[in-house]
Amino acid sequence: MARYPVPRFFRRLVIALIAIGALLLVPSREGTLTWLKEAKSSRFMDKFTGCRTLRVTFYTIPKPFTTAPGQQERAMASWMHLPLKVKIVLVPSADSDLAEMSKVAKSVGGRMEQVGLDPFGNVLQDALFTLASRNSDSDIVVVINADIILSSDFASALLHANDQFPAPERFFFVGARSDMATIPEFQGLNYTDTNYFAEFFTSKPAREAILHSYGGVDYYAWRPQGDPYVAAIGGAIPPFTYGRGKVDNWVVKQAMNNKVPVIDASLAVLALHLPHGYAGSTSGDDTPLKVNAGKVSYKNYWVSAKGDAVTLNRYVFFKYGNVTVQDGVPWSTTWRLAKCRVDGEDRPCLQRRVGEICPCEYNPYVGATLSPVQMVKNMRVCGHTLSAQSYDHAGDEEGSRLVARWRAHGKELILTGFNSGYWDMLNNLVCRFRQLGIDNYLFIAFESASLNRCRGAGLPCVPLSLPSNIHLVTGEDAAVYNSAEFRALTKLKSLQVLKYLKAGFNILWTDLDIFWFNDVRPELQAPEYSTYDILIQSNALMSEPVANSHRRINSGFYYARSNAATIAAFQEITEHALHSKVSEQPSFYTILCGDKMEYVVNGTDCFNSEIGVRTRFLDRARYPNGNNTHWEKLRWPEVGPPPGVSIIHNNWITGHDAKNERFIKAGLVQYSPQSGCFGF
Repeated sequence: MARYPVPRFFRRLVIALIAIGALLLVPSREGTLTWLKEAKSSRFMDKFTGCRTLRVTFYTIPKPFTTAPGQQERAMASWMHLPLKVKIVLVPSADSDLAEMSKVAKSVGGRMEQVGLDPFGNVLQDALFTLASRNSDSDIVVVINADIILSSDFASALLHANDQFPAPERFFFVGARSDMATIPEFQGLNYTDTNYFAEFFTSKPAREAILHSYGGVDYYAWRPQGDPYVAAIGGAIPPFTYGRGKVDNWVVKQAMNNKVPVIDASLAVLALHLPHGYAGSTSGDDTPLKVNAGKVSYKNYWVSAKGDAVTLNRYVFFKYGNVTVQDGVPWSTTWRLAKCRVDGEDRPCLQRRVGEICPCEYNPYVGATLSPVQMVKNMRVCGHTLSAQSYDHAGDEEGSRLVARWRAHGKELILTGFNSGYWDMLNNLVCRFRQLGIDNYLFIAFESASLNRCRGAGLPCVPLSLPSNIHLVTGEDAAVYNSAEFRALTKLKSLQVLKYLKAGFNILWTDLDIFWFNDVRPELQAPEYSTYDILIQSNALMSEPVANSHRRINSGFYYARSNAATIAAFQEITEHALHSKVSEQPSFYTILCGDKMEYVVNGTDCFNSEIGVRTRFLDRARYPNGNNTHWEKLRWPEVGPPPGVSIIHNNWITGHDAKNERFIKAGLVQYSPQSGCFGF
């Protein structure tokens, strides 16, 4: 039985009766006030009403204890000192010394339990959470990193959350840690002593601890009730390897998607992490690289992490998740616990908030890394901006793995490219693909910061493949139509398509400003198009008599078959575009239809007999460009396009902001940073 909150009216009745008794029995005013203050306390009400302290079991995966002597034992001792009925369960991985772990478990009155491991010997997240959820002897279960030292704030915050969401309601309680630069030492005291933690949490290193980031989650808590497979987040958890980049954010976001109240306790709980190193451990950790003059420097784990378990988790992400379920940083939760001043005391108070974006280290919506997060007037806020991390585009192992994965699934591949100016439209396209059940896509990042950001969001992204004489295009200026940066950006697209055509893929290129009403892949692979090498959108007005008049080609949407003729055409297109002063779009028309329209066959076809490539301009009614009357009436999904329209291109309008405004007005935005993909 959990510690249920006492109804407010009953509390008031009890306090009123005590006040009357105090006036009759206690002669002095000071004595009466003391009685009343004691009567209002939770501890007194617990005694009076027969409620009891929460039974809480902590589940943790220690790293080898010999690699950081005393660090994890100190953390577990802090849990045992909490005003809760605490039990501790140690969960081993493949590199655990079971005899050593058993000894530590006994020293804290705990036990060991084993769960499923991934192929590399690491604990699986779903197995760990299911194990905890099967614990019928606890009111609350906690999964926590083994080196997190908890203050008594944790107990009061957990009690408050438990009161605000009484059983059988669910809640999912999470928080981020703060980092200490040094370990305080106290003469004559160690962590086994009763008074140690009172000194520890008031020490200078503890007071000056810095919030690690608002991206990571270092502890989770929930009620172990109902089906253990879904108890934590209201739904199943895929077989992620526990503790590898972004899994914590996936879990948080998925709980929110499942309508489970997610509570960020980072502002109400002081959870401390000591500097350490776990040499030889395979368990993984974004540990400090160095401690220098009180400054703790961290590497961005998701960008820099390597190894089989990280690769395995990325694959699981692609299979089960997408950008909408990997943005679950604590800052994005609907509820948060803060410290409020009540009757002269600091107490946790639950606050509902609109989704916010804190531009901190792991937030996928912010390209730059912000570190450290600083304390300002007892509030943890984001610090100064650091320069974007660089990425070595040569020898991209992750890109090679992605390409190998798509090749195993067939020859069809959807490609698009983006830079930081189009990040919001990339998310919108991902949402629409998910709604349509499309997963064979690959995103090409046109700059290093965008690649880091994209991979940090768990999306299948690869860097540009560039000749040495071409430089990356960066910044929002590249989103402005016909700017020098825009023209340079477009010339990079066909180069990427050529690379994957040569690798044997049939490529469907789609610009980010195109909205897909239907999955067009079956249409483009229909028998009527089987004799064409390239199918491409027309940029002609609907009033023009033919689709393929001079330069009326749109290289933002096309399907190209991987064969000798298409590869030869793209080699000429890329060469022509590199020496052109305009965008690459005219180069498509020059090579496919002729500068003087010498390869035009009829109103829809072109055939370049010199290289043997046959091109078909797609039906303008089914694949309309931006110059049409649909935009005036479109209020999707209430008012959709005319029957038969498969896509609509948001071109014939200048600038990112104008495109975005038209998307919003037409109801074609399927994504927001606060709620992710609509309908999921």
